[in-house]
Amino acid sequence: MTTSAQGNPLIAATGSADIQEQSLSSLPRLASMDQWPLAQAGIAGGEMLVADQIIIDALGEIAATLQIQMLTPDAVTPDTFVGGCRVFVLRLCGELAYARRLKQEFPEAVIISATYGDLASTVDMASLAANGLDMTVVISSPCSGSGHLLDLVNANKLAESFVSMKPAEAMWAKCQHDFNMVRWIVSKLSEANIKKNHHVILKLDLSLIDDLDARGLLSQKKFKFFMTVAEARLVYITRRNRADQIALSETGSNPSAAEPDAEALLPLAMAIIGAEARYENLFSELPYFRTVTFEELTESPIEVVKMLNVFFDRHALRNISVTDPTEQMNHARWKDSFRSKFNAAAVKLLALSKNAQGSYETKTEQLLASKGD
Repeated sequence: MTTSAQGNPLIAATGSADIQEQSLSSLPRLASMDQWPLAQAGIAGGEMLVADQIIIDALGEIAATLQIQMLTPDAVTPDTFVGGCRVFVLRLCGELAYARRLKQEFPEAVIISATYGDLASTVDMASLAANGLDMTVVISSPCSGSGHLLDLVNANKLAESFVSMKPAEAMWAKCQHDFNMVRWIVSKLSEANIKKNHHVILKLDLSLIDDLDARGLLSQKKFKFFMTVAEARLVYITRRNRADQIALSETGSNPSAAEPDAEALLPLAMAIIGAEARYENLFSELPYFRTVTFEELTESPIEVVKMLNVFFDRHALRNISVTDPTEQMNHARWKDSFRSKFNAAAVKLLALSKNAQGSYETKTEQLLASKGD
């Protein structure tokens, strides 16, 4: 599998460099909305953030409001640590290595990575698994309705903890040059204070995994190794109705949005389908794997919950709660018109095939169908 942007349609649709540039330009807005990374990392007034100048420029206004001192790595001196305050590190490249180097040079200081948390103790997936980590990774294709899946899991108490990336964190992962997904996951699991037989759901977006793969940061081989070492289950959620998936990717669930151009969105559709095809082959090779579609969630939620309960090895359910999926659906008045135009364009230009239900099928569905013959 190639790790070049040219070999990865989901990245080639915009360009990895473009994604990083767009992400950096969005930092001020994300910081003002989510107070990322200041409040999310737990940086309080009077504490310090060591960051690249471009990050300081982006976060300057909100940092000043919160009375957080910021300085570049070149400005760090022994006097920086005299006051005894915690020092956070946030860098575009080499954040982990730099934070660890500071800790070695100033062992008495409290050095924390803003991206990966406290680095005082080294924790890895193997030790977490050995201590009884019970984890399911939910990977969501874009606009596949994963929110509804997690609502059902939560309503029926099929997990004790949920870990996912906030929008600002996902944006940062796409612009940090050497983002370490596994280290980020370990830090979040450590924060969740996972105990034995404590089932945690880790939700990841397929688009982010594909982006990291294209940049050589999380190859399929590494992902498979991570899943194996963590002894994790995998639930992959996608949407059979490609027209709705693409429309929601473009407009969201806003019913008043204008109808998008179906043919203009074909490159996005091709990118999503290409990413799914690459990863569905890998998913099907994992020992603990299930595919769920949004259509199954809406048509047969009770059966899906029962299946997940068995898959998660939970206690028998006495009652099953069903949640409302409408927030994950396309309610636009033009949805039927768009579906017709998109389907016609997809058949003509993408050469997609239809399954028995009339939906465009994924590689996973083909594999499962062949196994059932």
